[in-house]
Amino acid sequence: MSGIVPERFATPLAPSPQQFVGGIYWAGPSLPAPSKRASKRYRTRKAKPATQNADLAPSLDEALTSQLASSSDKPASSYNKWTLEEDEMLRNAVAVYGEHGRWSHIAKLVPSRTPIQCSTRWNGALNAKIHKGKWSKEEDHKLLRGYRAEMSRLRRLRQSRAAAAAAAATAAIAAGAPPPAPLVPADAGDLESEVNWAGVAERVPGRTAVQCVARYREALDPGVRKGKWGEDEDARLLEGLAAHGRCWVKVAGQVRGRTQRQCRTRWLQLRLRHQRGDDDVPLPM
Repeated sequence: MSGIVPERFATPLAPSPQQFVGGIYWAGPSLPAPSKRASKRYRTRKAKPATQNADLAPSLDEALTSQLASSSDKPASSYNKWTLEEDEMLRNAVAVYGEHGRWSHIAKLVPSRTPIQCSTRWNGALNAKIHKGKWSKEEDHKLLRGYRAEMSRLRRLRQSRAAAAAAAATAAIAAGAPPPAPLVPADAGDLESEVNWAGVAERVPGRTAVQCVARYREALDPGVRKGKWGEDEDARLLEGLAAHGRCWVKVAGQVRGRTQRQCRTRWLQLRLRHQRGDDDVPLPM
C-alpha cells in the first residue's frame, strides 16, 4: 500500500466497483486489496434503486402544490377601509349569532375580514348601543365605582392566596418538609395590570372595555399628572424617544405620571418649538 493515500471526498463521486472499497473512495495508481471484512460489507451493501429520488420528488411537489392550493382557498386578511356592503354583511352576521356570539363564526360570513376586525368594527362604529364621544359625569362615577370594586376584589383575592400559602407553609413545617417559596405580600405589586376591564365595563352601560380603560387612564387616574411639564419630565421624554422612538407605550413608561397621549402631545409641542428655532436642544425625530 505504499504510495497510496486514502482520501474521503467532501463531494461524493459516482461510485463504481473499482473505486469504492470499504466505504472509502481511493485515489492512486492502483487499488489495494480489500480486506475480507471490507469485501463482505461491500458485497452485502444493497444498491439503492435509481428511481427512489425520482419517485420522492414528485410526491414532494404534489404535497407542496396541495398545501398552496389549500392556503389559497382562505381569504386573505384585508386592512382596507370597510365598505357599505361589508358593514351590511357584518350587521346580518351579528343578527344571526348575536352581539355576544363567537366572532370566529361571525367573521366567516364577512369574507376577507378577521374576527378581531369584525369585533372592532362592530363595537367601534356599528353598534348603536355603544355611546361615542364625550363622557358624562354619571358615566365617570359608574366607571370609578366599577374600578374600585374590581381593585377590592383583586386585593381580597391576593389576601386569600397569601393566607392559603401561609397555611401550606405551616403544614409543611409541621410535617418536616421544606416550606414553599413565599408569595408576594397582598398589598405589594401592581394590581392594575390584573384588572378585568370587561367586568368593569359591565357596570358602565353603553361603554366598552377599551373605552373604559382609556377613559380611566387618560382622565380619572389620580396618578396621572396634569398641567405644565417640568424640565425633568422633558428630559425623560427625550431619553425615551431616543431609546424607543415613537413607541408611546414604552416612552410613557419612562415618564412616570404621564400618559401616552400626553407624551405624544408634548413631543409635538417640542418639535414645533424646535422647528421655529425657539429651542437649540437636539430633538429626536
